[in-house]
Formats: sequence, structure tokens, C-alpha cells
Amino acid sequence: MRILFVSPETHFNGGGGIATYSKFSHQALSSSGHEVFTFSWSFDDSGPTRLISEGKFFDLKINGNEIWKVFPQGPFNQALSYYLLPYILEAIDTTNPDIIESTDYLGPLFAYQNCRRNGSLKPTQNKPVVVYNHGFQREIYRANASIPTAWERVNTSLERTTLQWADMVFAPSNHAKSTVIRQCGNLPNIAVVPEPYYWGSPDRKVMKPDDSFAFLGRLSISKGLDHIVHFLNVLNSFAPISGITLVGKKDYIPFKINDAEEYVLKKIASNLREKIHFTGRLSSDQINSLLRDPQEKGYSLNFSPPETFNFAFLEMLDFGWTPFGLAGTAVAEFYPDHLQKYLIPKDFDLSELPNIYKRLSHGSNFWREVRDHSAKLTDPATFSQNYDQAVSHLIRPKQTVTAIVKQPARATDVTFLMATFNPDARIHETLESINSQTIKGAKVLIYSDGSNDQDSIDRLDKIASDQISVIKSPSNEGLCATRRKLINVCQSPLSIFMDDDDTIDPTYLEKTLEIYNSNIFSANAVLTWRKNFGTNDHLVINHNIDDYEFFLWNDLRMTSLIETAALRSVNFRPSMRHGEADDWDFWLRFNELGYRAAMLPQALFHYRVTPGSMSWPWSSGQAALTAELLSQRILTGSKLSRIPDDLMLEIMTSRETFRMQAEGSGESIAVQSLNQQDQAAVMRGKFIRAAREKHPIAGRIISVMHRATSWLARKSIGGSL
Repeated sequence: MRILFVSPETHFNGGGGIATYSKFSHQALSSSGHEVFTFSWSFDDSGPTRLISEGKFFDLKINGNEIWKVFPQGPFNQALSYYLLPYILEAIDTTNPDIIESTDYLGPLFAYQNCRRNGSLKPTQNKPVVVYNHGFQREIYRANASIPTAWERVNTSLERTTLQWADMVFAPSNHAKSTVIRQCGNLPNIAVVPEPYYWGSPDRKVMKPDDSFAFLGRLSISKGLDHIVHFLNVLNSFAPISGITLVGKKDYIPFKINDAEEYVLKKIASNLREKIHFTGRLSSDQINSLLRDPQEKGYSLNFSPPETFNFAFLEMLDFGWTPFGLAGTAVAEFYPDHLQKYLIPKDFDLSELPNIYKRLSHGSNFWREVRDHSAKLTDPATFSQNYDQAVSHLIRPKQTVTAIVKQPARATDVTFLMATFNPDARIHETLESINSQTIKGAKVLIYSDGSNDQDSIDRLDKIASDQISVIKSPSNEGLCATRRKLINVCQSPLSIFMDDDDTIDPTYLEKTLEIYNSNIFSANAVLTWRKNFGTNDHLVINHNIDDYEFFLWNDLRMTSLIETAALRSVNFRPSMRHGEADDWDFWLRFNELGYRAAMLPQALFHYRVTPGSMSWPWSSGQAALTAELLSQRILTGSKLSRIPDDLMLEIMTSRETFRMQAEGSGESIAVQSLNQQDQAAVMRGKFIRAAREKHPIAGRIISVMHRATSWLARKSIGGSL
């Protein structure tokens, strides 16, 4: 089997848990007769982007400025994925893999998976996709007591989508699998495949541990730093502690003391402060010298809740350190059943710590039993066997079946639907863009919602033709009621809604029909990227309709190629007369009813942005009514068990974000939590401002679902506290 591994971290170009997995999995799979190729990337602004191929390693050096030039508004991870796509396809053409394996981290295969679902790849580039759950960034925020900004939420949502779209999902532990289910819902194609580990000292003999303690990993709340301090303070009251070594980079602490070292020294018992050694980040050789080589070994501390696997635990165990572990985490699965009682309880109740410590301190039997169980769980040969079994159905020859021939949709199957009220001259631009389509035959149906301006009425009379039908209503009922009327009279199987001041690319109809006819998941609608014009020229590529983030952030409009039957089923509500996110409500109900949409990654829809339009600026009434609609969709989805549990976490997190902003700390904390690239994205795309424009909706959802937050609702629309 030929495998192409796509990851931002590999053993060729970096460190970390994914790089360690890359090293050991490649070794295990190669030993089993498989051929493994690797595609990775790094940022180098010293020259143009270039792909360097060395043996079985494809190394893309990216000039980051080129990404921002093409995708100036982000979201960065989606932009990066589409930027990587042609280079990934080149690697596929070169290696012809049987499967492609990638990580959920950063979602690098998001664009490839989207194009594969669309049916727009060449047959030789269409390969099964396995995504390994190495850990969601959202889980790191959660465990680190950090609130992601709206930008960060949108930016990381594709990590869940890439799992939902995968042919096969590997979770390295049962704990990781439960996290995937909590974040993504029940995936039908998920298997637990523990990562392989090559033990450096299989014959090591461990005597009674000494009184030293060590931690290997980033010094952060998410890695269990707070638990470590708590643990040592309690242990210090009844057991000797000769030394404490904390090995790893010091992270930002999201509490009042932000420096990790200062945080530890402030909270730990005073008699332990001089016994702590903060090493900072070390190389592998330095770690070996410090933790592996000395004869005397003590205890390792392993209290990180979000880990999906934890190679640091295995390395310390391999070095000879006796482990303290936390129940309810991936580490707990390294313990045989009869030793589970010696884990620290999940709620960190340390009342039994004296008994646990007594058992671990007696000698080497505990260490040996944990090591032997871990070695069995991580056996490289077993990993390869499990890998083969899990993917065998993806690569075995497909049985020939008689295909049901579907008549491809054509332009004559499409009607453009347009609701209008007193249209001005801009409607001619809209119609010209429709008339300029590269394929002909589509009809246009315009419904005038009680237009009463004589110039507009005359304009509509002149527009009417054999291709363009105009229906006039004497009464004004609003956009949603008029759209409903259009759906009722539409006779074609496919429709495209257009506002009377927007335009589309000349290839819009041709290309959306191609995707509708070729997609592999029976999509009921085809969306495209959006290019704004007028007040701004933003390129909007965000595609989150398959993730729960769509309940919190919407970038979709109604212009899409869509089955008229789906339109009739979802439809619009005539009672919605104030522009309360009717498009958003439509697509949420579209999902709710089981319909699916494909995304064509080209900016074929041109959306006019003008001050004073129905959706900009947002009013308090629109925010309140939108919140009511969204809360209904959330409650309905919950009853149908279609919404992952973590959506409620996001809603309550938004509440706390508002409170921070009200107290003047939100923006500074949000920016501090971003890395350099994301800070640049905020500046380039003005995402903080955009997020604030979106926040009134989230604020109102909270007000509806949690009645005690009226102060938040007032703040979200600019009211005083």
C-alpha cells in the first residue's frame, strides 16, 4: 500500500507529538511492507513559494505574503488549505498513493476533501482520505482556560469538518474518540488505533523511585500545570520532595499572573520554590541527558486533560520514571485495569493521595506493569495490523455494479428568481450578468412586491420578455413572503435566487451545474465563494455549514443553485419582515431537514455591500428577532440529537467574551492569545471589527436562552450598563 502523509508537523521538519507519530508510524508501516510518502510545509518569506522534493519527502516553502495576497480576509486555515491544494495534487500525481492520511490539526486536506466531494478532481487524483485525530485546537483553548476569539473559532472549525468529511477517522485512544463524538457528533467511520512507540530501553530495570519529580511538556494550564502545583503542595505535606524539574517551553497563563514560572512560584509551597528547576525548551539530546541518562529516577507528572495520546508519558516511562496519571484522560488507558485505582481522580480529589503514593513508592513492580501494558498497546506491528484492517475496505477493488444513469441537469432546468420592490437602474446590471452566462436557456422570474414608484414600474414593463417573466403584486408583503410566492410559481426543477442589485460571473451557471451533476454526495444545492463590491471588496470563502459553528457565524447568502423541491420544503416565513437573518434561518432549516450543500471554491457570486441596506448596519430589533430564530433552531437540533454538546459551551463562552469587552479587557486578551500570523490576519482582515459586528446576534441568543443576561443584550447593541 502506498500512503501519502500530509501534515504541518513531521519528523523531517519539526518536533512535537505529531512529528513523533510521523516518525514511528512511518517506521512501523514501512516495516510492514508499505511505502510512505510525506508532504509538509513551512513558511519562508525570503523567496517565492517553492516545492522541494527529496526522496519521499515533499517540502513546500511558503511565502506567507502570497497567501494573504490571494485570500486577504481569511479565515487563514481555509485559505492555507486552498493554497496548498495544487501542490498536494502535484504530490498525488507523482506518488499515486492508495490512500492519503492527514491530521485534523489545521485541517490541511479541507480543500482537497471539498473538491473531492464536488467531483471536480481528476479520477487519478481521487483518493480515499484517512484523518487522524491528533487533537482539536478548541480542546486546547478549553483545557487552557482560554476564550477563543470569533476569528479563532471560525478558523479552527474546519478541524471538525475535515473529520466529518473523511472516509475513515482514526482516534489514538478511547478518550480521543469520546472527544470527537462530543465535538462532531456520532461519526459512523471512526476507529480507535493507538499510535505506535518504539521503546528505547526494553530491558530497563527500575528500582525504588527516588524523591524527585519531573514534567515533560509545555508549561501551560492545558498541560496540567495547575494540577501539578496542587499535587506537589499536597504531597509536600506528608512525603519528601528532593527536586522538581519542569521541562518545556513556558506558555502564556490566562489568569492574573501571565508568566508560567512566576505563576508556579507564586502558588507552590514556599519550601519547594528553591527545589524547582525550569529548563525551558530543550533539544532531544538535552532531554535525554537530563531525564534518561541518570541512574536514579523519580516520578513523572501526567495531568493533561486534552491529550489524545501523550508521547511524553511514554518517553518518561521509557526513561524509567514512575508515573502519576490522571483518570478520565488518554494516559489512563496506559494502565492495566487492576492499576486504574492508582490514578489521580478526574476531579483531582487528593484525599487518597497518601495511599496512591505509598503503592507507587514501594518499588519497580508498578512501573513494570504499566510499562508492559503500554508496550502491548503501542506495539508497532499491532499498529500496522490495525491500520491495514481499518483501511482495507477503502483500497480493495470495487465490485462492478450497474449504475443508475441520472439525466444531467441543464441550463433549461434553471430559473433565476428575483424579488424586488421599486427597483432602480442596478437591476439592469443584475440582468445583464444573467444574460451573459456562457450557457443559455435559463429563465428569469421577477416578482414585484407592490412596487409603487412609476419609474420602477415602467422599468419592469420594459424588462419583461420571452426569457424574463414579471409578476406584479398590488400589495407589499416583504421579501420573505415574495420569495415564497416565487417558489410557488416556479416550474423548473432548479432555481437560483438573485437580489436585484447583485451580479454573477459569466460562468456561474455553467460551473454550478457541473458541480451539481458531478458531486459524489447528492448535494441539493451548490454554493460558491462570494466577492463583495461597493463599500468593500472582501473575498468571503468561509464554509462552515457542516459544523456547529454555523449556529454562531454565518457568511452565506441565498444566491445558490438549489433544487426547487428543497426550496419548497424549507421555504420562507412571511412573518419575517425586518431582515432578521432570513438567509441564515433558511440554511439552518435546510440542514435541519437533511438537505446538503456543495461549495464551489470560486468567487462567482458578486454581492453588493452598501450602507443603509437591510442587513447593514444591524439594528437591535434585527438582533433580537434573529436570536429568537437561532434559539429555535438550536433547540430543535438538540431534540433531534443533531447538535454536538459543545455548542452550549460556545454560547456561554460568547457571554464571557462580552463581559470582558464590557470591562475593557476583551480585545487586549484576544489579541494576546493570537500567534503572529493570526495577529497579522486580524490587522489585515479587520476581524476584530467584523466579529463585533456579528456579536450582537450571539449576545441576543444568550439573552433568549439564558434570561439572566439582559445587561449583555444592552451592551451588545451599544447600550449603557
